[in-house]
Amino acid sequence: MSIDLTAEEIGLLTQLIESGVSLSSERLAMLSGAKWEVVSASVEAVPIVRALTMFHKDTAVNFGANLRSRSLMPLDFLMLFPEWSTQPLEEALAKSAPALKNLPNRTQAVVGEIANILGQGIVKAMADRLNLSILLSTPQVSMGTKTDLMRAALEKFDGRKDTVIMTHVEMFSGNLSTVCSMILVLDAAVMQRLLKKAITK
Repeated sequence: MSIDLTAEEIGLLTQLIESGVSLSSERLAMLSGAKWEVVSASVEAVPIVRALTMFHKDTAVNFGANLRSRSLMPLDFLMLFPEWSTQPLEEALAKSAPALKNLPNRTQAVVGEIANILGQGIVKAMADRLNLSILLSTPQVSMGTKTDLMRAALEKFDGRKDTVIMTHVEMFSGNLSTVCSMILVLDAAVMQRLLKKAITK
């Protein structure tokens, strides 16, 4: 089913995402000791088949952290970290959280912690504005290409007919020489209904 968001709906959703990312960036800065900036951000309603082609030319290995909510507003967060970018993250976070040094799966723990901070910041902004209770799952961290990780995050959707709202945020920390791609996938019909309700209040 094709769903088109109005400019006002896109504007409100973008505002909520930016507010959540701003909150998350402050927490990340405190944890990593480095400033994080948003390079780009976009919001659009797209068919599943198109969403799966977003990264088809990128064959690099990434760590992907997936967080999900099955509340009144179903959503999936997918945080992507290029494999080369995880070492400076580990070193920075080990200074503020020394216990990480002793973990056998330190990279996965660091990726999961950062993904959780980003996800919780956005969920808080959305829950407050839309008057909802949204609980996120524990981050599930795996490795693969961006396309493989995206396909796993979208597995519950019907690629032949479902439309989702995707927000794509690119973040960068110059001090750490690291990047992060954040993709938020929302059920288009549910999200549009919630946005309309919030706008008319």
